[in-house]
Amino acid sequence: MNVLDLIAAVLFLTALLAWLNARFLHFPTTIGVMALSIAFSLALVVLEKAGYGFAAQAKRLVGDINFRATLMNGMLSFLLFAGALQIKSKSLREN
Repeated sequence: MNVLDLIAAVLFLTALLAWLNARFLHFPTTIGVMALSIAFSLALVVLEKAGYGFAAQAKRLVGDINFRATLMNGMLSFLLFAGALQIKSKSLREN
């Protein structure tokens, strides 16, 4: 699986979790997606314990990623931009 396939899979999974949150849970998007991703991770752990082997594939996929470079060069700007969108300028001026 190359990098583009991995990005597409993560985006699809995120969109699916956001849809499930909007359809069933009705939490704020960030909280709902995080809660569902934790539940999804726990389900994968339970499936691994039940004998369905996902650990080797997951270790291989995650082992190829340089997380420091990915975070600092790729995701940090998007995270900062998303955080800046949440700031209300009126309350910032008051503080």
